[in-house]
Amino acid sequence: MSWKVTGATSVSISDIGPVGLVGSKTYIFKQTSKYVLTATAPGLASVEKAATIYVTPAPPMRLTRFDISSNKVTLGETVTLLWSVQNVASVEITPEPGRVEAEGSRTLQPKQTTEYTLRGTDAAGRTVVLGTRQVSVSIPAPTVNSFSFTPRVITQGQSSRLEWDVSAASEVKVGESVLSAAVVAPRDSLTRRFSVAGTFAWYLVVRGLDGKVNAYSANIEVRPEVRSVPRTNSFVWSGNIRGSEMVHIINGVPKVGRILRGSLPGIPCKLEPVQSTVRILAVDAYCNDVEMLVKGSGRTTVEVRWIEK
Repeated sequence: MSWKVTGATSVSISDIGPVGLVGSKTYIFKQTSKYVLTATAPGLASVEKAATIYVTPAPPMRLTRFDISSNKVTLGETVTLLWSVQNVASVEITPEPGRVEAEGSRTLQPKQTTEYTLRGTDAAGRTVVLGTRQVSVSIPAPTVNSFSFTPRVITQGQSSRLEWDVSAASEVKVGESVLSAAVVAPRDSLTRRFSVAGTFAWYLVVRGLDGKVNAYSANIEVRPEVRSVPRTNSFVWSGNIRGSEMVHIINGVPKVGRILRGSLPGIPCKLEPVQSTVRILAVDAYCNDVEMLVKGSGRTTVEVRWIEK
């Protein structure tokens, strides 16, 4: 709007108020408006002049498309928004992607259930909500596919392998206690040697994608080491002795006298006479052939113990 007046002492415009003799103003008109300019001078009648501004209504904004590729996804998956708006000055989609062109598409990765709102602003500066679309985001619970020792039962001093496999987790820890567990790969293993007997638990601590933490345990049984006790036994020889005599036993059969009870074992062993009247002189590697010196008078019976080496 502009004006110019000469020969007047004061000028005013309706809905605006007093103005200078010459001037201009810029307005955004939302409807047809009429303005009256009044000019006055001393000793003269006031002069008025009217001006009408005709405003043609802008065509209404029209949403022709606002689609979402899927309204249900799992965390980590994406969705695509597609939109088209007519008769609009600007378009905004919240919470993302924000200010966009009047027509287009955008691929997004929502981290939680989200409602997308499309707002349009027309040439007159009027902003309205033109449409909404919602996507539900499901957060999968972590899955422990495996967590165990192999073997699960060992003997003291042996080793065992602990293996684990976890999916859909943001963090995985393994340790001998929940508090001391260390961060590890979701799928891995470790080997430990156990020197103490007993039943022991190791722990798997899993943090899900939703932040929740759960702990799992795997047990291993460590049995005491059993030391083999050497086998012991004896044989009893009897025969007639006059003072002392060499007794030779070959393949378990004595050349003098006879075996009353027991036998030679046929395995590596150590011979220990029970009576002091017997002295072992020689023995082969498998205790089959023995030479011993026996002292006595008349019928003499002696016992010899053998101990497995």
